[in-house]
Amino acid sequence: LRDTATTYRLEADTLRFDRADEDGLGGSNVAMNGRAVAHLYEGGDPLRVSAPMMDIEDNIDGRFLRAHSGAALHFGEVTAAAQDLIWSEEAGRLDLDGSPVLWNGTDQLTGDSVRLFLSAGNPERLEVRRHAFVVSPAGRGFYNQMAGRNLDGIFRDGRLENLVMLGNG
Repeated sequence: LRDTATTYRLEADTLRFDRADEDGLGGSNVAMNGRAVAHLYEGGDPLRVSAPMMDIEDNIDGRFLRAHSGAALHFGEVTAAAQDLIWSEEAGRLDLDGSPVLWNGTDQLTGDSVRLFLSAGNPERLEVRRHAFVVSPAGRGFYNQMAGRNLDGIFRDGRLENLVMLGNG
């Protein structure tokens, strides 16, 4: 299934589409089950989200994609996995909850929750909240590691460039 604006390409074993109400008050919804995949084209590299279950909802607050029960995300230099993923098109924000792990190149970041902010389809900044942890290769068999309460990061050209560990770093 591809939307008319070619923003989304959707795949799943089963897919259900409900149109918006004629009065415009109710939103449209898409429910996908079994090997659900959404390709989102909004500038930059296409964003690919996969999960066993996924919903896309258009409502008065905007468009939201929710991936449940083991979500994965791939685009450009960024790969992530979490139990649940929520993407807000209006806010340009991806929320990863439930044991989230994010990789940017060879860097690995974890925490209780991860928020990734996009601009024109490219990663702009990220927030890792509670139990933030980063590991990066330092050389043959050696790794740099940082741990703290919260972490904020800034991207440049799809790569994490600046990291700030807040609390207990």
